Amino acid sequence: MKFFIILLAITALSIADELADCKCNEGYAPKKDDTGNVSCYGSILKDNFKSILPCNILTKPTCICSVEATSVVQDPSGTWCGKFSEDKKDRRWPCENKEEWEAFYKKHPEEKPKR
Repeated sequence: MKFFIILLAITALSIADELADCKCNEGYAPKKDDTGNVSCYGSILKDNFKSILPCNILTKPTCICSVEATSVVQDPSGTWCGKFSEDKKDRRWPCENKEEWEAFYKKHPEEKPKR
């Protein structure tokens, strides 16, 4: 009987560790499924469909651009506001929510593009 109680306690602690190690984006919560895998579950989708994401997915800030921009460009040098047209040369400029991106890169320096 003691063995069973110890085994149950160890199992409960390992589940707690797995759930604690799983970081989820806003609107999601870590849960263990029937097969024992821990994922992030959310109810963001309509009609009670569940959205499932892996744990520890990093979400970058949204690039905010002026009305002049026609797109957001992501390439190895970073994320940019861009304007494209058939008659004019392509151009791009940094996201206009600079402070939010600087705070993100300070928290996650490994994500900052190498220039």
